[in-house]
Amino acid sequence: RANTVSTVLYPSGIEDLAFREKLYQNGVLVSAGKGVLAGKLFRLGHMGSITENEVVTTMSIIEKTLSEFSYDFKLGSGIGAAEEILFKE
Repeated sequence: RANTVSTVLYPSGIEDLAFREKLYQNGVLVSAGKGVLAGKLFRLGHMGSITENEVVTTMSIIEKTLSEFSYDFKLGSGIGAAEEILFKE
């Protein structure tokens, strides 16, 4: 079991299994929530040496997948927020 896991709550209207399957098709493997959180979030493991580029790529794929589910948001906003934190001097 990974001790280094981030959880991401689904926005309203996003179906868990369909979203996780589409993420996988797009190149990102995540796990379902467990217990009372099943269907409400996904878990993203990040063990080992994870680079800034991998974080930005993963964020990009999550945004792409959200857009494929017609979720209404500003494309690039998550990537921009991640870059502000990761590449701050």
